[in-house]
Amino acid sequence: MAVTHSMYAAGLKNVIQSNLSKIDSSGDQQLTLSLMSSAYIDNVVIATDEYWAGISADQISTGTHYTPGGVTIDGISSTTTGNATLLLSSTDVVFCTSGSIAAWAGVVRATSYLVSFIDFDGEQESVDGTFRVNWNSSGLIRFTVTT
Repeated sequence: MAVTHSMYAAGLKNVIQSNLSKIDSSGDQQLTLSLMSSAYIDNVVIATDEYWAGISADQISTGTHYTPGGVTIDGISSTTTGNATLLLSSTDVVFCTSGSIAAWAGVVRATSYLVSFIDFDGEQESVDGTFRVNWNSSGLIRFTVTT
């Protein structure tokens, strides 16, 4: 199974313009993660999708104990390595849901702007009432400048 995490083109622009050091787990700069149904697969347009309102209807059903809008991504921190790499990391995200099935997840900034999406490579179901997203050890978002 090849799970991939990709940036939206407009999301990249919005994250950079917002100053990554201001993104945190609270307030108007928080990031959230929302679980998306397979209906979103046909609608994803990396180059033009920008706003949460345009895709929010494709969230998984609230009948599975899922809260619309997803959950806050906690423990966000940013670090730099020299002047070449900026790393945005966070704690893993756990949804306490029963019988939830999701094909995608969307990272949203300030409940408005799409940042990135995770393709689960098909529909995935919660295990024992838990749907867990484990971030890669290299970070949630990583920028490396090369010369």
